[in-house]
Amino acid sequence: MKLGKIIELVNELKPNAYSEEHLTRWVTDVENYAIEGVFNRIDGRNYEYVQYEYEKDRETELLIPEPYEEVYVHYLCSKIDYWDREMEAYNNSASMYNAAYKNFAAYMRRNYRPKSLPDKKISLH
Repeated sequence: MKLGKIIELVNELKPNAYSEEHLTRWVTDVENYAIEGVFNRIDGRNYEYVQYEYEKDRETELLIPEPYEEVYVHYLCSKIDYWDREMEAYNNSASMYNAAYKNFAAYMRRNYRPKSLPDKKISLH
């Protein structure tokens, strides 16, 4: 899904006072988290961290594929709830984000070969 569509969806589902640029920074955070924790652990992949800007990148296709784009939605909702000091809603949104992220990561582990780890030489001296 594209950056602009994710932000549009979140604004529709959870009306908020945060700017598109602010929401874009949070999308950037979760995208970089997925790059580090999932994508760059796949054999043959080596993504650079991203730095999105809403106006420039709103038509950019995000990395997490359908049907796992709910990772972005739940992450943004959890950040909105946290900064709005809605702790019960935050706990629910964060739980939904964690479950969605785990489902996405498990899908990637099932369907893509991980990078092999370098051999470690153990010295007994």
